[in-house]
Amino acid sequence: MENSKEYKSAKRKAKILREFYSHLSTYLTVNGVFFVVNYLTSPGDWWVLYPLIGWGVCLSLHGIDTIFKISGFFDKWEDNKTEELMRKDLRK
Repeated sequence: MENSKEYKSAKRKAKILREFYSHLSTYLTVNGVFFVVNYLTSPGDWWVLYPLIGWGVCLSLHGIDTIFKISGFFDKWEDNKTEELMRKDLRK
């Protein structure tokens, strides 16, 4: 069972999700600490928004990438493109 195609696919998807959840938990923890430090040291100047927004954009892109990988979008696209290129080569 561990060598089946379905198992390998599920294992790969679980790894992709784990990596995203790790990134998300790091984002929440670090930015939570930044927020506390910002609040205690300079509550009138909200510099914490810069890393929060910048890192948030990166986390969003990681999330989108994770969704595409989990859905199999890239695998399906690659399979379709491979078939298209093979048909093109056969016509030559």
